[in-house]
Amino acid sequence: MSAFRALAVASGHSAQFVTFMTLLQPGDQIIASKYLYGGSHTQMDITLRKWGVDTVFVDSITVASRECFKYAQVQPEGMSEKTGKPDNRGAYGLLGQEMIAWLTHLQHTPGKNVWLVGILDKRLDDFNRPYFTLQIEGAKTGLELPGIVDEVVTMAELKTEDGKPYRAFICQTLNPFGYPAKDRSGQLDAIEEPHLGRLMEKIRRPLGDPPPARLEFGRPAAADATPNPTDATKGA
Repeated sequence: MSAFRALAVASGHSAQFVTFMTLLQPGDQIIASKYLYGGSHTQMDITLRKWGVDTVFVDSITVASRECFKYAQVQPEGMSEKTGKPDNRGAYGLLGQEMIAWLTHLQHTPGKNVWLVGILDKRLDDFNRPYFTLQIEGAKTGLELPGIVDEVVTMAELKTEDGKPYRAFICQTLNPFGYPAKDRSGQLDAIEEPHLGRLMEKIRRPLGDPPPARLEFGRPAAADATPNPTDATKGA
């Protein structure tokens, strides 16, 4: 294996530091998992903030929904008023309210871009047809989430014409794969390279000419008003 340029460092912590200092500048933001090694968490939460690089720590939305459901189960809404026993219907109702309130709060966070990561499930409908859905507790959050966020992006493994697999971002609702996706910016193609930094650059660039229409609609040709003699014969 050969490389044009390479840099060797003594530790993973040093490797992170070199990467951050190369790619980031004051005003940039990092979205990171809450469950990081302690040194990495300190580096992002304290050291980088001194240099104007902000970090938002967010659990995956899949894990967040599970933790929220645990919370909902021990609240008064999660207990039956008559028997005092757990009431899953009430717990799921509270779960939906809390999750939507949390997502709406993140949506209105000023000056920050927040990415939520979740697990995608492949399921079968009543007619044994496959479809994809976000792995999340309760139905309410999964149904309302696309209306709250600006972008829905699915990272998927696709194949070239000769069968070679490659990873890509699916970014538009109308895609031939059936993956959940949405692009409110109007800047993204249906398939983008799996690079979050370049995806953000493309979303934030100034919008030039109006994006091409996603749908094409042609009115059917006007029906011939002259009666068809063959049809008249059939009706006789």
